[in-house]
Amino acid sequence: MSPHVSVEQLSSYLDAELARRERDDLERHLDDCPSCRHRLEGLRRVVARLHRLEQQAPPADLASLVERRVAAEADRAGLRAQLERTVRTVFVQPSLTPVFGLVVALALILYLFSFAVARDRATGTRLVVPSAESSPSRQTVRMIEGRDFLRVDAVWVERGLGAAAPEAVLEFTADSPAPPALAPFARLGGRVRLAHEGRVVELVFSGSP
Repeated sequence: MSPHVSVEQLSSYLDAELARRERDDLERHLDDCPSCRHRLEGLRRVVARLHRLEQQAPPADLASLVERRVAAEADRAGLRAQLERTVRTVFVQPSLTPVFGLVVALALILYLFSFAVARDRATGTRLVVPSAESSPSRQTVRMIEGRDFLRVDAVWVERGLGAAAPEAVLEFTADSPAPPALAPFARLGGRVRLAHEGRVVELVFSGSP
């Protein structure tokens, strides 16, 4: 066995996933290694805290919110397809000069854009225009495990959480490492806010920038 037991082995030991021989070898190592025993206890405390987190039911209006979002995306796709068909029709007409076709296409684009703005105002959909405050100098984007994270001030926030406050804060150190499900996010460093098991959780990796 290596000088120290890995986090994956300790996690498998806690989940009773090791074969009997592997379990016996690990337990003999723990008897002789205070450092690994300390890491095991830290991991056991983290797992216990995660199990104590209560599951939060989704908001009552979640279904209607999803339906409105899907309908809005479908409308945008329809407008885009209509614009593409119209532009192709304009530019394949041999009787139109290129300048006239360009003018018609620009006028059509302006018309469809103004229509979309009026419709979004009527349905309550907001059009967000990037400003200097949200420029890459203030905000950085990274992807971990297929999930996007935005660097907002000194916290990595998972995309979609907005300004949601964390319902639990979990701190991890070298002696009390993150469980395998959360360990990949340590690559972000510092404070990481994400959705985990139906809750908004903030992870704090001590010693990280």
